[in-house]
Amino acid sequence: MAHQRTSVKVGGWSVADRDGVTSEATDSALGSETRDGESGASILRQKFGARPETLAHTLAGSGEATRAEAEALMRTLARRFVVADGVTQGDPRIRVGQRVDLRGVSSLFEGVYAVVATELRCDTAAGVTTSFQAERPWIGRVA
Repeated sequence: MAHQRTSVKVGGWSVADRDGVTSEATDSALGSETRDGESGASILRQKFGARPETLAHTLAGSGEATRAEAEALMRTLARRFVVADGVTQGDPRIRVGQRVDLRGVSSLFEGVYAVVATELRCDTAAGVTTSFQAERPWIGRVA
């Protein structure tokens, strides 16, 4: 929960408009990414109230640019809510940008994750292994 926020507000200065511009994003920026559970932002809001993040050092070209930046930062923070580290037999299909479906763990953590880091290793003891880190913006429900 330490890095979760209930919203992200981005403020900047539009040189073209000679005016300040601001935009705010909430966990609605995640779209359908939380369809199987509850987002960190939602849990944070329920348990501790509003915990917004403000980013005020941008040079935005427009309101649209600040909106895009606010949503991108909200998604980045939210997606790190649940992080999984795994090791499996060497599998070149597991690479950054792919999805992995973790099964055989608690219902809180089963499901689809986005792979964000991988490392293929080869040694005499374990053979070829793939280490990976994956993340998602939601936690499942207790079965």
